[in-house]
Amino acid sequence: MTSLETDSSTTASLLKITGRLVSKLPAPLSHKLAALLDNADDLASVVRGAASVMAVRVAGAGLTFASMVLLARWMGAFEFGIYAYVYTWVLLAATMVPLGLNTSIMRFVPEYMSRKRWGRVWGVMVQSHLIVALSATSVSALAGLLIWMFAPHMDAYYVLPFAVALLIIPLHAAVDMQEGTARAFGWVTLAYIAPYIMRPLLLLCGVGAFVLVGVSPDAVTALLAMAAATFIGMITQGIILIRSIRRTVPRAKPRAHAGYWLKISIPMLVFEGAYLLMSSTDVIMLGQLEDPAAVAIYFAAARTASLIGFVYFATTARTVPKFSEIHASGTREDLQAFLDGVNRFSFWPSFLGVVTLMAIGHYILMLFGDGFESGYLVLAILSIGYVARCTVGPLEYLLSMTGKQVIATKIICTSAVVNGGLNFLLIPEFGIVGAAVATLTALIFNLTVLAVAVHRLMGINAFMFRPGR
Repeated sequence: MTSLETDSSTTASLLKITGRLVSKLPAPLSHKLAALLDNADDLASVVRGAASVMAVRVAGAGLTFASMVLLARWMGAFEFGIYAYVYTWVLLAATMVPLGLNTSIMRFVPEYMSRKRWGRVWGVMVQSHLIVALSATSVSALAGLLIWMFAPHMDAYYVLPFAVALLIIPLHAAVDMQEGTARAFGWVTLAYIAPYIMRPLLLLCGVGAFVLVGVSPDAVTALLAMAAATFIGMITQGIILIRSIRRTVPRAKPRAHAGYWLKISIPMLVFEGAYLLMSSTDVIMLGQLEDPAAVAIYFAAARTASLIGFVYFATTARTVPKFSEIHASGTREDLQAFLDGVNRFSFWPSFLGVVTLMAIGHYILMLFGDGFESGYLVLAILSIGYVARCTVGPLEYLLSMTGKQVIATKIICTSAVVNGGLNFLLIPEFGIVGAAVATLTALIFNLTVLAVAVHRLMGINAFMFRPGR
């Protein structure tokens, strides 16, 4: 008997004995403990998977944060603000370009693999990548035309950076598509290595090379370095991905079903687009209403606050499939117990992270350069938002995975509109603090409406801190 078999046998025995003991307890207590035991395997799976995802994300976050600090110090607040504003637009455009196929492929590939429909597997991979390439080229061409038309009406310091950004959009979209494909096969490390490890590392090396040869970097050189970093990461990831797929999927003639794939993907595009708009509106509107230096300070504070979100997002990456599984095979009580466990796992590390960040955040912001410490209040406000997420969990995905994706999409779209309106009202009066307050308020609105919807539609109370718990 192997050690794994021994561990499994021991665990099964312990669970059986524990179950007998639980049955002897008073009914209310025994029911709660039984539900917890039933979900122990699910929670353990999420914790193990989240740890794996978080290891890659934490390493990538360290590199990304270091690159942001050095870029800010090398470029200065003004040029760094231009870079942050333009790159936020790149992220928004590149997320829309795949038309949701980068997400839906994670549904189609496992489905076709389980049915041994190899022609469909090859078809969805080949055709989705071609559609994304065509979409990206079209978007970049259209964006180039718009830049040429509106250049006389734009601030001059934005024109050339936006022109360079057109190179990044197709590359970024291709990496997103490859990430989705790798995740569809369960290759998490391969999925995340290019966007979260290689890209920030190569960006840092590229801009650092300009500094070493005596060239003072600006937004244009940083965006050129980003284009090169994304291209190298895309090629490296693509070669490994293709080789891995060829070893895994039997060769077959690709069979197309593009209309069906796009029909499933477009609602996902709307959902993801609205979700990204929720997290990008503040920077975009600051770029329109404030100078690049203000954008730089806000961007630095927002990126620092995002460090709090790693436990939540790593947990969510592994939680989403479990929602569908438990919904299909379990009861409402099972889903409630699982969500409660996920929230507890996410909340307390995030809460401790905020306490730590509040103690040292002032000094962290000083790393970006002179004047960045003025973003401390923004850092504090945005950090509250990350903890607030953990008090209810990823409810938009709970709705989506249980057949209520239309409701989730309507809520996130409404929240995005609320976010835009609040930013428009508060930024002119309160600047970067107004943007942070608007973003936090819209997020709390979003979480509250989601929690109410989940309670009414599914009978689940999502709030971690609620009476009777």
